[in-house]
Amino acid sequence: MRITALRGLALLGTLALLSGCNKESTTDTNSATNNSAAQAVQAEEVMWLTNYDEALALASEKGRRVLINFTGSDWCGWCIRLKDKVFSKPEFQKYAAEKLILLELDFPRRKQLPASLQQQNAKLQEKFGVRGYPTLFLLNPDGKAIGQLGYIPGGPRAFISALESAK
Repeated sequence: MRITALRGLALLGTLALLSGCNKESTTDTNSATNNSAAQAVQAEEVMWLTNYDEALALASEKGRRVLINFTGSDWCGWCIRLKDKVFSKPEFQKYAAEKLILLELDFPRRKQLPASLQQQNAKLQEKFGVRGYPTLFLLNPDGKAIGQLGYIPGGPRAFISALESAK
């Protein structure tokens, strides 16, 4: 009887422990889910346009600078790294949502862009003299180039600092 009572207490203790662990795991999972949701909402605020004229019109209307990203989104390693290490981070997204109009001019290898977009991107590549990826230009609200960048190590803070110094 004594052994049965001890086993029962051990079982209750184990169940209580497991129940507590599940609560913490659930809380962690909920917290992670809430963080993901917050990041998703933040990501929705930052939209990359693909139409040059639309980006310039919006920049003029809102008094913001345009960040043009010439990219090979599905094959260029540095482009992918820039997206992962800078553009996808909340710090950059918050900055961009407040200060920039984002324009992506893509030159993919595995996906097909509409012909009109391919033509626009090729004309702009020639206009800006782009020879490699990623190449980024910062334009003032009037469409004048005020800075040129590439991949900058150091995450969003270093990239934002480079953008700020291009005023």
